[in-house]
Amino acid sequence: MAILTTGVGSGTSDYTGATEGSVLSQTILVGATDSILSFDYNFVSEEPMEYVGSSFDDRFYAEIVDENGNKIQIATSSINSATWYAVSGINFEGGDSTAYHTGWFTVDFDISEYRGQIITLRFVVYDVGDSAYDSAALIDNVCIKIAE
Repeated sequence: MAILTTGVGSGTSDYTGATEGSVLSQTILVGATDSILSFDYNFVSEEPMEYVGSSFDDRFYAEIVDENGNKIQIATSSINSATWYAVSGINFEGGDSTAYHTGWFTVDFDISEYRGQIITLRFVVYDVGDSAYDSAALIDNVCIKIAE
């Protein structure tokens, strides 16, 4: 399992046009029988419910970058687009005592068209509009499934 945050350990470089964020990437040689890239994610944030519908729209996305640099977004979630559920026991540094999460989603993305190619899987979480309240993405169960 991995956690990417807009808080502790995040960067301030302008790789996403954001104020702060984190990126986790892995380069993959897609094998001759590889069919599905699969992973689970849960987007967690302090910004709901105070900022839903505002310009403070922190985001998470996962993408594949092919050998030609084309980016294919395979999962996305944002403060304004997600359905949020209260969660306890999470206290982001410098924030308030409320936190919300989207719940776990499973992504199964067909990578059979990339067989024999090198692709890069990227997970990105970043602040939009401010860096006052943190968001995070939990990533788990990343795997490649082969054709049967």
